[in-house]
Amino acid sequence: MRAGAADGGSARRFGFVPETRFGRWFLDTQTWSDRVLKVAIDDLRRLMPDPAAAFPVVLDVGCGHGRSLSLLMAAFRPGRLIGLRSSRRSWRMRCRAPPGWAGR
Repeated sequence: MRAGAADGGSARRFGFVPETRFGRWFLDTQTWSDRVLKVAIDDLRRLMPDPAAAFPVVLDVGCGHGRSLSLLMAAFRPGRLIGLRSSRRSWRMRCRAPPGWAGR
């Protein structure tokens, strides 16, 4: 990857490791969803003062492949769910809408 390319330049500038092809694939698996995303959302709910509350807006910054969107919708029941992507590569990929979600 040439210096300044989408992920490599950002990695050097911001101090993170660029994602590998395997990593990008893994982020789109059911294992990632079940073993990482669901656990993280459950942990977050336990930290909240009122875990049963609904929220008017939920913002997922860095929504990646969009696998968390349906989980966030179910967990927090927002009136509006916003997913933002952070990398140039991600902007070229289409973020999937969760099943049964009408794009509110």
